[in-house]
Amino acid sequence: MLKKSALPLALGLLMAATAACAQDTPPPANAGGEHRGPPKAEDVIARLDTDKDGTVSKAEAAASPRMAQRFDTIDTDHDGKLTAAELTAFFATMHRPQQ
Repeated sequence: MLKKSALPLALGLLMAATAACAQDTPPPANAGGEHRGPPKAEDVIARLDTDKDGTVSKAEAAASPRMAQRFDTIDTDHDGKLTAAELTAFFATMHRPQQ
C-alpha cells in the first residue's frame, strides 16, 4: 500500500500523464478520408520517375495500378511518357467541381 506522502505524488504523476496524452495534436494528412484536392504533378513524378528523366514512362507507371490503368488517357501526345503538363491537365479534369 502507498504511504500517505507518496499518494499525492502518484496522483500528480497520473494527472500529468493524462494531460500530456490529451493534448491536441494535428491529424495526419488526409485523416478521416477528407479530400484535399488534386495531387500535384511534380509529386507524382517524384514518386514514380525512377530513372529521374522528369517524366513517367509506362513501365514506371506500373508501380501505381491506377496510374497504369489511365496511362493511355493521360498521355495525350502518345509519346509513351507522362509529363507534368499532361498530369496537371488530367488532374484538373478529374477534380473539376460538380455543377
